Amino acid sequence: MHKDPRKNMVWIGVLLTATALVFALAYAYIYLDRHCFFSSALQQQRCLGRLREIVRAKQEFQKEWGVTNGTAVTGNQLVEFVNGGWLTLRCPARGEYRINALGSDPVCAIHGAAPAKK
Repeated sequence: MHKDPRKNMVWIGVLLTATALVFALAYAYIYLDRHCFFSSALQQQRCLGRLREIVRAKQEFQKEWGVTNGTAVTGNQLVEFVNGGWLTLRCPARGEYRINALGSDPVCAIHGAAPAKK
């Protein structure tokens, strides 16, 4: 019995298509997870973590520059103290961050202020 080579090509095509589909679905899941599309609780958790990162950056800025509480700071002044750069600090729910002056907590327009870490 001789097998038709066209059948082999069809099966190879099916296998390649299925493999590409698996990789596309895995990539889509990873992308959606990183951008917090799955739940509002996860969005809030990531947002509050980013607010804590801003608090940490403000503390490092204050320590390095020796400025007092109440001094206004901008994102441009804090950029060197943020891991990954300032653009990594965006609210997953598209809220806007207010940095506020040194000594006061930053606030997200959607999720509020980050509670102190215990």
